[in-house]
Amino acid sequence: MPADGVSSHYTSYLLRVWRVCEQGRMTCRALLENVTTGERVGFSDLDGLLVFLEKQTPDTCNEVAQNESCATGTDNGGQDA
Repeated sequence: MPADGVSSHYTSYLLRVWRVCEQGRMTCRALLENVTTGERVGFSDLDGLLVFLEKQTPDTCNEVAQNESCATGTDNGGQDA
């Protein structure tokens, strides 16, 4: 673990979302800022935001999360008990 105590597998973002009227239609814009690096990425719609976040999430995160929930017996198929 790095000296700052934050895992290298951890990323934190500040998300800003606002509505705009474009060609007589309301749509959303988004700005995502990496808290550690200060890098900002803008999105003209929420679909673009989701695509970006999916690309930032390694496939191993899903595998690890599934294995951990299975190991602890907490996997309930995504449904609350």
